[in-house]
Amino acid sequence: MADADGGVAPNQTLALNYYRNLWWKSGEFSSKAKWEQVTLPYVLVDNVSLREYELRTDKFNIHGLWEWKNNKVMIYELPSKPHETCIYAINKVISRACTAVDYTNSRILNLGATRTRADDSGKEADSLVKIDPVPDGEVPSRMQAWHFCVSDRRTRGAPLEARIHFEFGTYDGNNPPNQLNIVRGMCLINIDLNCLYHDAYPGTPIPPALPDPIVLDFYEVLDEFLCAYRV
Repeated sequence: MADADGGVAPNQTLALNYYRNLWWKSGEFSSKAKWEQVTLPYVLVDNVSLREYELRTDKFNIHGLWEWKNNKVMIYELPSKPHETCIYAINKVISRACTAVDYTNSRILNLGATRTRADDSGKEADSLVKIDPVPDGEVPSRMQAWHFCVSDRRTRGAPLEARIHFEFGTYDGNNPPNQLNIVRGMCLINIDLNCLYHDAYPGTPIPPALPDPIVLDFYEVLDEFLCAYRV
């Protein structure tokens, strides 16, 4: 049971559980579930096989939101306008950088939706950005990005450290908050080609036609985000 359910009347808890379970049972993300009240990560369902988890994520097109570990399906991200806006902006930058290898054996497929299995866990990655839930009608002021590369893991079970982490919102996390008006070249993530093509299909060459590294400038990501919100 999530911490958000503490102190909730039993009859209301049953109703919340019913509507929250709809996401697992039918793929319905119901507003009646009051997802804004949950504490992430949230246990969506228990006693689930990895095979069943993968079948559900494919059927309902759940990527980057659920993770399977120790027979539990955990919610690590909730679908939201800012999240989807940032993911689209990032994918667009990567797609634009990789046009030279379109329709070749080195093409980039399924950007932001790769499945990984390791250490008795399964995850549907979405992209580089995670944004905390934001109440309806509010514009998020702080966003953070982490960059990981799976090739950095040297031994099985070892923690994977972020290569870089930064805030790219309009305000930082200080108290009181300070304005964080980023400019071009200030918040960058460099994606090495050997990281992008890590564990690719055997025989797939790393194409010399692509820039190495591919540079994600989060000024562009923030610009698209602000355009979507008109702020």
